[in-house]
Amino acid sequence: MKTSRSGLTVIEILVVLGIIGILLAILIPAVHSARESACLVTCQNNLRQLGLAVQNHEAAHRALPNLYFGTFLKQPRTALDEFHFHSWRTAILPQLEQTALYERIDLSLPATVVANQPNLNTSIPIFVCPSTSIQN
Repeated sequence: MKTSRSGLTVIEILVVLGIIGILLAILIPAVHSARESACLVTCQNNLRQLGLAVQNHEAAHRALPNLYFGTFLKQPRTALDEFHFHSWRTAILPQLEQTALYERIDLSLPATVVANQPNLNTSIPIFVCPSTSIQN
């Protein structure tokens, strides 16, 4: 007398797992490629926005943003003074729709002063590469 079994054999399970493994091996690089492509597009858009912000700053002030931005010194007197100046990125914050942040920064003080640190350490997504593994 023959009994019928309604289960899967070990060979059938191994074949199914093998097929799933092959499909994942094909799918994972495709997903990674799509993710990197999206990061590339985002990076290009960020660079375009930065270029437009610099152009808008030039149109509003008839000059490109200064490399040494701030009012506490006219220009750096020594190489160490350069470290204390605000970046050109601070100058274009209003053109990047970050006017509130720009107004909170005290330009009469060096960028390294403790009073300016919370504002200057604010992460702005346009300045961060989308492929960076450390995201805030």
